[in-house]
Amino acid sequence: LFIIEVSAQWKPESFNLISDENYLSKITSSNPVSNSILDIITIDDSVVWLGTSRGVSLSTDKGGSWTNFYGTAPFGEDNISALSYNNYDGTIWAATATSVPAPGGGTVPKGTGLKYTTDNGLTWISVPQPLDHPDSNTVRYGINILNALPVTVAEQNITYDISFTTETVWITSFAGGTRRSTDMGQTWQ
Repeated sequence: LFIIEVSAQWKPESFNLISDENYLSKITSSNPVSNSILDIITIDDSVVWLGTSRGVSLSTDKGGSWTNFYGTAPFGEDNISALSYNNYDGTIWAATATSVPAPGGGTVPKGTGLKYTTDNGLTWISVPQPLDHPDSNTVRYGINILNALPVTVAEQNITYDISFTTETVWITSFAGGTRRSTDMGQTWQ
């Protein structure tokens, strides 16, 4: 049996190439739990955050090892639809989503909320997916009052982007529009 070890310049994981069987055998399991990566955040020369179809992964050593939050509270088995770093206060925010059965068959995406950490993933705070009150049928922009369709369910209401200004979290959601919070997601406008 002929084995060749293959690795990257900075190896986040190592593989053995088993030449007579033509497949790669993974040596370590300390890698991200998904190869579907939606967002990558680098904070300095060594810290990398990944938002994946199987949660959030964190490396503090340039990808040498990973901490995975898939299957842990508050993430469960949800995927990540957005990941962002707030350079004003150092928090990491993640938006989560899942698929649920649709009436008549198939599935539809459902926003399951936002999670943020202020201590590099040691603890996470969960924020419900923002929803409108059923009576929220107008929106005020300056002196203008516009008619609006309230988004009252989490189905099809998935956050796809998160951004920050000083003391404000901004999100954009499919079917949920653009929202902002000045109290770490406790209330949304």
